[in-house]
Amino acid sequence: MGTSLHDGAMTTTDTQEPTLRQGDEGTDGWVEYLQGLLVIEGHKTVTINGSFDDATLDAVRSYQLHNGLIVDGVVGNQTWAALRRGDAQMAGTDGRDAGTYVEDTREARLVWDAEVVMHDVAADELKFVAINLGSAELDASTLPNAWCRITPSEGAAFEMELAPRNEFGSTPTEIGKLFFYVASNVNAIPAGRYKAEARLPDELSGDHSESHFEIAAH
Repeated sequence: MGTSLHDGAMTTTDTQEPTLRQGDEGTDGWVEYLQGLLVIEGHKTVTINGSFDDATLDAVRSYQLHNGLIVDGVVGNQTWAALRRGDAQMAGTDGRDAGTYVEDTREARLVWDAEVVMHDVAADELKFVAINLGSAELDASTLPNAWCRITPSEGAAFEMELAPRNEFGSTPTEIGKLFFYVASNVNAIPAGRYKAEARLPDELSGDHSESHFEIAAH
């Protein structure tokens, strides 16, 4: 991976996320994803509108400053890794000219690299939160299933199938919006603490995430 003294000056071609800069806006969901993550981090002046505007730039710089990152307003490898709660990355970009990237295929990511699962006890489900980053709506009924490896604190690991689900029933997931991959019959798992390693289908990115959850004693 190429590195530099700041995110916007050096290029690299093995990043998973496109480098975003002020003025970027497109038909895919990447800028909305960035803006949503910034809002979650407390930057409430950001509007999720798909345009890397002045408010988004200010929020990116503030986030970089307060998280010990290179403060340049460019969302490259280092800043994406921090926002996605993944392993720290050296500063670098995707190597493309500014404003040229468009996600023109079906594309999705798990929202974070870690702790992206919700255990819904009442529904007897594990829900892994994903986001549509492509340039068209995603209908969960047309997506392949995913898999999750469940590892207990003691004993053998096992796999569970994850079924895709739109956030609002049969309504397709809009660009830049959330949907889920869901494991059912979770409450049948013995009580204990578990590690859950989920991976999206390759056609959506093959993105993976490691989370943890607990099953209470029945």
